[in-house]
Amino acid sequence: MCVPLFLLKNILEERALAMAERSFVLLPVEEESIRTVTYLLYGGIVLHLVVVPLLQFALAMAYFKYGHAWSRVLRREAGVFPWESPEEPVEEGDGENECTRL
Repeated sequence: MCVPLFLLKNILEERALAMAERSFVLLPVEEESIRTVTYLLYGGIVLHLVVVPLLQFALAMAYFKYGHAWSRVLRREAGVFPWESPEEPVEEGDGENECTRL
């Protein structure tokens, strides 16, 4: 996603240098476009290296804790999430389980 921004930033910087060599001054709109591309490039890098991995980690933890089919077993028996209190153990032999308790 950032490759086109890298290319555009290089093209804009080359043009600005070529203009400066010929004693031309960049217009305010051109300076603003260079600044905007720079902000987008740095924002994209930060987004992809910091925000997205943190979001993926949070969503994975939420899925494995609540949404996964084995999450109840993992929490109770394997102790995968040690920071939470264990659930009440299911009593065996009472003839009733989650499927029959409707």
